[in-house]
Amino acid sequence: MNTWITLFVIVVIVGAIIAYYMYNNGKPEKKPAQASAPPEPSAKSQDPPSKRFEDALEALLKLNQTTRLDLRLTDAHLVIIEGVIDKGFMVLPKAGEKYPGHQMSWEICRMLSHWLPEQVRKYAELSDTDRVRREFEFLQSMSTMGSELSRLDTLIDSGLEMEFEAALNTISQKYGNNATTGA
Repeated sequence: MNTWITLFVIVVIVGAIIAYYMYNNGKPEKKPAQASAPPEPSAKSQDPPSKRFEDALEALLKLNQTTRLDLRLTDAHLVIIEGVIDKGFMVLPKAGEKYPGHQMSWEICRMLSHWLPEQVRKYAELSDTDRVRREFEFLQSMSTMGSELSRLDTLIDSGLEMEFEAALNTISQKYGNNATTGA
């Protein structure tokens, strides 16, 4: 019965994302006002912003499904990972709508589509002994990421332009290509 509930939740999430994109694809792209627009991004990727956001959302959906089915992860792991995924689902559409080409949006996509799934996968693949030994560190890193996503959500909502550079530096250092955790 638990599997049916899980499948239902996944279907609802996928349906909501599809409905969101279908609704927003018919509208003209909104550009933030010139006075509140953050600095232009550096060209980190050749993918159009909409493709990056779709890829990040798909990565979150896949991660949600695989973590629920992974018997090596405990309920405590699932709760915190799903919390981060839920925050990602809140932040991604906002970043995509308000700042589609901004470097911070690119970093958010990369953090959620690459770093998060990679860390969860690495942790799950540890031996039972290593997983127990590194559990606190893993849960702490997931909690930190959840806090960062909440901070980014607030920043995007408020449009505090001066805070963008500090947030960009933080997420680049924590979740960039060379960032590592104990997992």
